[in-house]
Amino acid sequence: MAASRKPAATRTSRDAQALTGDEPLAAGRCAALTGLILTAALAWRIILATLMPAISRDGVLWCWFARDLGLRGLGLLRDDAYDQHPLFPAFVLALQRAGQLAGAADGPLAWQAAGQAASILGGVGVIAASGALGLRLGRALGGPGRAQRVSLWSMTLTALLPLNVWLSADVMSDQLHLALYLLAVALLINTPGWPLAALGGLCAGLAFLTRPEGGAVALVAPAAMTMRALRTRSARPLAPALATLVAFAAVAGPYMLIIGGVSPKADKQTLDELGRGAAAQPQDSPLALAALRREDVSWWQAAPRAALETFRAGRVVLPALGLAALLALRRRWADEPLSVPAGCLLVHFALIALLVKRHGYLDPRHALVIVALLTPLAGLALSAAAKWARGGRQRRHAVRGLMLLTVAPLVLYSLRVPNGADVHVPRAVAWLHETGGALRGRTLLGGKSERRIAFYAGMRYIEWSEGEPTAEAKAGALRGLLRAFAPDYLAIEIGPADELSDNERVLRALREDPSLGRRLREAARFRAGRRQDGELLLLRVLPAEPT
Repeated sequence: MAASRKPAATRTSRDAQALTGDEPLAAGRCAALTGLILTAALAWRIILATLMPAISRDGVLWCWFARDLGLRGLGLLRDDAYDQHPLFPAFVLALQRAGQLAGAADGPLAWQAAGQAASILGGVGVIAASGALGLRLGRALGGPGRAQRVSLWSMTLTALLPLNVWLSADVMSDQLHLALYLLAVALLINTPGWPLAALGGLCAGLAFLTRPEGGAVALVAPAAMTMRALRTRSARPLAPALATLVAFAAVAGPYMLIIGGVSPKADKQTLDELGRGAAAQPQDSPLALAALRREDVSWWQAAPRAALETFRAGRVVLPALGLAALLALRRRWADEPLSVPAGCLLVHFALIALLVKRHGYLDPRHALVIVALLTPLAGLALSAAAKWARGGRQRRHAVRGLMLLTVAPLVLYSLRVPNGADVHVPRAVAWLHETGGALRGRTLLGGKSERRIAFYAGMRYIEWSEGEPTAEAKAGALRGLLRAFAPDYLAIEIGPADELSDNERVLRALREDPSLGRRLREAARFRAGRRQDGELLLLRVLPAEPT
């Protein structure tokens, strides 16, 4: 009877029997596939960066931040106008200075190239860090052979995710932050020894210096280690927990001392504050703020909205596969190696739900950390599906169809050129250079999107507040800026998009103004918008007549 008794199932097989090991790949083959993924991803990101007609409006801010950081040094960090964390602009500045040493000319294109190089390197780092996280998760959950396949799938999916591709080609801090964040998570799972834990805390500190949410892993990992110490009644996990916190504080602490707080990011206007501003002038609606549509979302709607944006960020299939694997391993959420990734998932989901509740908007890139944490689990699901497919011909066809449905949409969407509809920006800059003569020292007044024209043209830039709640308030703000700064040009976009819906009324109000109207002369128009259904207007602002 004893001989016929079956061995006790391991905890892993009891939780999810499909997620078990395979024969390891040859080291040379695994290295070759890793190199192929990284090289192809790097090449495609460089191609898209070259084809992009203009960087994003946030990309211009990062370039200006980097430029001013080089001019003013660390004292800049105390300036309220610079409310972003400094590691990404410091990286851009370092690359720009390296380009100058190599003989590159200074100018807006040099800053753009440095910014795109920083984003591309961050994007490749995200792929490598995702592979490292997949390797550690796969080894703990399925053995060495499964770990290699999970890592390769994780890198492939990360390399193809359109949001990763687009953010890598632009000048954005998201990819550098995500690379450091994933590396921190990879180092801090499985309760490492204190040296690895300190390295994980260092990466978490660098992620925090890139974006404020980067500090989450430095809180979640020590909490998970402490809970493990309490559960096992062992003090061993407390040493790596302390090492994580000390290393994080060593990196992030000096920055906090410089700025006198945790983060310089100003709290954006809430929906309640926006509503109070609109109540003073209720005749105009709908409300638009900061070029983003705002919606009043109740608490019970916030979580579904956050989930929707997470699925959008991951093109549905990645979050779906990752959640399927997570559900299959639900008995291990509080245990290694899932306690840290699961804790980070919960923290970031709560953060984006709070964002949509408090501020009424959410962008898919705000959910990118969640998608990145689910991607290695999606790789785990696909590697398990591949093993399951060995059971028969129909299974093989089903799994091949699943893999095709997973990869094909990612490939198609990642082919799109970021900001591809913004061809009006270089056209406007070329027109200014051809007709305006020397532009240095001249001033352009415009909205957030039009700052790109000033950036490429080398002009001074005055931004008018698109955050005013009504068209009349926007027109009043523009009148004040026109009188106070006497700009040479006014740039304004009109069209059917939500954020532009008030601008025709704003422009009409300016033209009807008895003192300002005759000073505005339309100089050029350019088709704008993704569907080319909008227009960018450049208006020459004549000097005020002497009184």
